Amino acid sequence: MEKDIRGFTIIELIVVMAIFAILAAIAAPNISQWMSSSEYRNTSQQFLQVLQKARARAITENRQFRVDFDLAGDDAYSYKLSRGDRPAKSTVFTDLETWQDSAIPNSVALRGTLACTGTADITFTFNPNGTAGTPNYICIFDRNNMAAQRYRVGVTSSNTGRIVLE
Repeated sequence: MEKDIRGFTIIELIVVMAIFAILAAIAAPNISQWMSSSEYRNTSQQFLQVLQKARARAITENRQFRVDFDLAGDDAYSYKLSRGDRPAKSTVFTDLETWQDSAIPNSVALRGTLACTGTADITFTFNPNGTAGTPNYICIFDRNNMAAQRYRVGVTSSNTGRIVLE
């Protein structure tokens, strides 16, 4: 009586493992690129949401709101949402929410102004009628390659207060 032995030989297992290794080597660069790209996208979405929140709250609460981005340090960024004491020409702003550097990935560098070259602090002010202060942008770069601008979030027109993600 013959025994029916089933299973894989060591050669078959080695061939399958080699195929998996080749596929992993091909996929690894794409996965790492996708992961870093998602960090830039998530950061830009985060900034877009806080600007939209400030504008919406200005309209609903009939007060000026602003978002301040601290770009002064290359190694630490922060931004905060504040409410003004009046519908227009507020003199006192109360901080409502603050996000520190931990909310921004290490691979991300930020610049400001319309030309995306500024390293000074940037402020976006929103009024109860939906308008905004001076048009401005926060630009998201790859920290290791400052020539590679990824996204830009900001206000295109002070008359409309329109917020865009480009």
